Amino acid sequence: MTKQVLFQPFPKQEEFINAALAGNHTFIVYGGAIRGGKTFSLLALFIILARIFPGSRWVIVRKDMPTIRQNLYPAWNKIKPTKFLKNPGSDPHGTNHTSTFSNGSQIIFFPESDERDKEKNRWKGLEANGFGFEEINECQQQSLFKAFERAGSYVVPNLKVQPKPLIVATCNPTQGWVKELVYTPFKEGRLKSSWMYIQSRIYDNLPLLEQQPDYLPSLKENLNRYEY
Repeated sequence: MTKQVLFQPFPKQEEFINAALAGNHTFIVYGGAIRGGKTFSLLALFIILARIFPGSRWVIVRKDMPTIRQNLYPAWNKIKPTKFLKNPGSDPHGTNHTSTFSNGSQIIFFPESDERDKEKNRWKGLEANGFGFEEINECQQQSLFKAFERAGSYVVPNLKVQPKPLIVATCNPTQGWVKELVYTPFKEGRLKSSWMYIQSRIYDNLPLLEQQPDYLPSLKENLNRYEY
């Protein structure tokens, strides 16, 4: 039988995944440069958690459904473990936007939809073991706090050791609330002990640089100094 490797993490991605699996932090942000491999790391982490904890429920959040369809589903389709899915031929493109695995675990793709749901009513009653924010800098700070409320609210039936509540997030450089809440305290050495920040750089993503050697020179040539 031919073995198919869907995801081979490079060291920085492995650091993020191992930190999340260690269970020592309730909130981990993997942030920094674009094209640092953050999205695939987040998806791989939740596939691993879904396998470790049969029947568990995990939620991946992005700002809206069009962005999920355009940016997140293509990455998911590249990394999804078809042999582990309950219905290998299905994609989470239905009305519930959920992928169910053969062991009963689920990954729910959840649009924040802040413009339509300012009161965050869709979060009420949402039971999950953990959340992953893809590009949390595009979401509202209140959504993070709602995730803290809901993480760990789902009790997995017949599972003796329940998953610890966990929230992870990816982000690109931003001057907004994420910088104020996470990055600045990290740089100043006063980040909460239960929180963790892992810095991503494009140079960490060696597979991209090896496959697209002209990518970095193009950025340097065409972007102004601030954007670069």
